[in-house]
Amino acid sequence: MRGVRTIEESGMHFICPENGSFEIEKYTQTSKVHHVRSVEFLLKRNGAVLFIEAKSSIPGTDGEGFQEYIAAVTEKFIHSLGMYVAVLLKRRKVTGEWELPDSLKQVDLSTVQCKFVLVVNGASPNILLNVEDALRTSMYPVQQIAKFESHPIAIDDVKARQKGLIV
Repeated sequence: MRGVRTIEESGMHFICPENGSFEIEKYTQTSKVHHVRSVEFLLKRNGAVLFIEAKSSIPGTDGEGFQEYIAAVTEKFIHSLGMYVAVLLKRRKVTGEWELPDSLKQVDLSTVQCKFVLVVNGASPNILLNVEDALRTSMYPVQQIAKFESHPIAIDDVKARQKGLIV
């Protein structure tokens, strides 16, 4: 398909319009920003900016490993939001190979909705409910500060395919 590319992460192939996606993780890794973690990519879709994080597994939901997992995903969401805003405010340069597409560059910060999406390949829908609940709790301050209308979601590869995120 013309104008469309795929981004492979955690055994899934995400469908992204070339003019509506930005591989923020690769940008962050190559821009010599230390101690900053980021999601795989940003995707402009239906007027919103989606922050997409992909994983291949989830640790058991009862224990320290699960809390560390949620903390790591939350950190990636928050750092990515900060990096994106820094780019929009022109505090960080994004040029050449990492040019931010116009659809992600020309957003109104006062109205744009940011949606945080965790996609876990092969995950059980029941476990994903626990993950989503934990992410809602951990991201609640960000939701309140920025007045985002939607909460973070956690979906499996089947749901991602139904939503047209992966092939």
